[in-house]
Amino acid sequence: MRILRKHHEAVALALILLLAAFLSAYRIWDLGYSNEFYAASVKSMLTGWKNFFFASLDPGGWITVDKPPVSLWVQTAFAKVFGFYGWSIVLPQSLAAVGTVAVIYRAVKRQFGGAAGLISALVLALSPIFIIVSKTNNTDSVLIFFMALSAWAMVRACEQGRLRDLVLSMVFLGIAYNAKTLEAFLI
Repeated sequence: MRILRKHHEAVALALILLLAAFLSAYRIWDLGYSNEFYAASVKSMLTGWKNFFFASLDPGGWITVDKPPVSLWVQTAFAKVFGFYGWSIVLPQSLAAVGTVAVIYRAVKRQFGGAAGLISALVLALSPIFIIVSKTNNTDSVLIFFMALSAWAMVRACEQGRLRDLVLSMVFLGIAYNAKTLEAFLI
């Protein structure tokens, strides 16, 4: 019990992250390929480096997908490791959702304390639209993850006045842009 009291915040965060992982990954194997447009692109990207680099929709490499390639690259990497299944291309989005919950905790804790960070992480983990988006192979979960990382690094840059954190924030924002273009600039 003494250990729980001493590390209650870490235990609470671990439980929230487990909850987020459960909610975002529960029964993803029953979802099929989710958005079949992006699934077809991932399958095409598995056929060669040219298709991979340009996020080609067709195996011939003539047509590209309507989104930048970063999220699809991650899905393709997972499909390469685990095989081309519906769950293997949705899994990266679920993991990005769990990562976003952790980043939100860290960013809020930095400004407002541990309790506020835990509440923010829990609210995000339980948010229905966040859970639903993390169970698709759309590019939103990766976008949100990198937007949250960008905001976290920006808060650090403002607090500590370091150029390195500002540049890191812009790098994360650039990756978010390459996940879903101008939506990254919502932050």
